[in-house]
Amino acid sequence: MVISKKSIGLSILAGILMGWASFQGIYRAGAYSNETLNWAAQAMAQDYVSLYLACPALLISAYLAYKGSFKAYLVWLGTLIYVIYSYALYSFAIHFGPNFLVYVAVLGFSFYAAVGSLMDLSWHNLADSFVRVKTKYPAILLFAIGFMFYFLWLSDIFAALSDNSLPADLAETGLIVNPVHVLDMAFILPGAIFTALALRRRKTIGYLSAVPFMVFFAIMGIAILSIFRVTAQSGFSVAAPQVIIMTVIVILSLAASLRFLGGVKDKDN
Repeated sequence: MVISKKSIGLSILAGILMGWASFQGIYRAGAYSNETLNWAAQAMAQDYVSLYLACPALLISAYLAYKGSFKAYLVWLGTLIYVIYSYALYSFAIHFGPNFLVYVAVLGFSFYAAVGSLMDLSWHNLADSFVRVKTKYPAILLFAIGFMFYFLWLSDIFAALSDNSLPADLAETGLIVNPVHVLDMAFILPGAIFTALALRRRKTIGYLSAVPFMVFFAIMGIAILSIFRVTAQSGFSVAAPQVIIMTVIVILSLAASLRFLGGVKDKDN
């Protein structure tokens, strides 16, 4: 497997800028002064995960993928999905300020790094890398996560529509719509469900996207747990079942990813 220097370079730039933006969000006084207390707490909590987990994971996996590790490539792709998702949120849902162009740059660099890396793959013999992979549990996990979050988000949305009111989270964050609902229901959740179905049918695209989605859910789950902690410290209530569910998702996603990667042939494709 050969990943182009351009894709790796874009990924490194995204990682460096993400680290800088996250550092600023955590340690610069007033970084989120224009946001509501709840939304500022969520942004800062995600900055911790981006700086101390996602950024190192992105840079290390990019280096190993460039050296030819297909397993590292799958992890790298999942980390890029997390970065794209997170910086779409920052770019569209954080008030204009000094880091606006940084957010946009991270979003663009990470998106084109992912697209470029997919174009670099040799698709004709890609399936050979997955002949020993077991698909049952990753497929069940991805389908369950996709279905569960669709149910949760649609329940909130339909409840608000039936009452001709706004979802409670919009009052706390001060946003006009919940961007998490948009990104999840338009991209992430259908992608997870499609991957689960493709895995059950033993399609190459399912094998290729399974680890990236599970890595995304693991990192995002850790970010959400961080958000729970920071918002609780800021005086907002956090339901214990939410913490338990996200902890279970993180553990299962990490375990399934490791098991899946154990069956992947780590060779050039």
